[in-house]
Amino acid sequence: MKAAPYVRNPLDIRTTMRCVLAASVPCVLTALHNTGYQANLAFEKGGTPTGWRTGVLEALGLGHSIASPLDCMVLGALFFVPILLAALLAGGASELSFARARGRRPDHAALPVIVVLFSLSLPATLPLWQAALGCAIGVIIGKEIFGGFGRNFVNPVVAGLAFLYFAYPGALTGDNVWVAAPGYVAPTPLGIASQSGLDGLSAAGLDWPSIALGWVPGAMGDTSALACLLGLMVLIYTGVASWRIVVGGCLGLLGGV
Repeated sequence: MKAAPYVRNPLDIRTTMRCVLAASVPCVLTALHNTGYQANLAFEKGGTPTGWRTGVLEALGLGHSIASPLDCMVLGALFFVPILLAALLAGGASELSFARARGRRPDHAALPVIVVLFSLSLPATLPLWQAALGCAIGVIIGKEIFGGFGRNFVNPVVAGLAFLYFAYPGALTGDNVWVAAPGYVAPTPLGIASQSGLDGLSAAGLDWPSIALGWVPGAMGDTSALACLLGLMVLIYTGVASWRIVVGGCLGLLGGV
């Protein structure tokens, strides 16, 4: 026999984490495009683009046109990548510190997934120091103090977001944080629907195709239902997620409504 009879799946932790990263690609691409699109849309409505990101765009020969996917993608990357790097450095430093204190090698297998999912869940306007602090707290509280990956009882991403939500609620709530344009106010579709019902979405100029594609204000990586479904299909195809659990969870939600 080439393998032990009790081995039913060759997926290990690192392979599983790579599959999750691959599944996050549609949401990352949506985050890049929509973050830049929403900012450029605000600028076309009267906002004034300023700051180092505008200088980078001009140096690259780009502008602030909503009709140019490249303009939107590059501007979105100038918001998303710094937050991603700040979270990565803080999370990596937290893991390394705990590993040295406990005399073991650091295990960074899950760190990229934690950092990417955490960054996708943030608004583009969040200060970099808050992104770093939130990720560090998420890694420490949600992973390291319980002994590392597999021993934690709470998801590190959820722990980091919960910390930021209660410590700095103004940075993650309200209508002023979802579009990366100074002084621009734009509620999310969920915020509009909670206040005015579904009819309020039409009154705000939002249609269902735009909502499904994710061309609406919101956290950088969670606006597109289509991108999330594509990621889910990747997880089911690779065997990381089970369609039975997904269907059971959906039925459970419908039963509770």
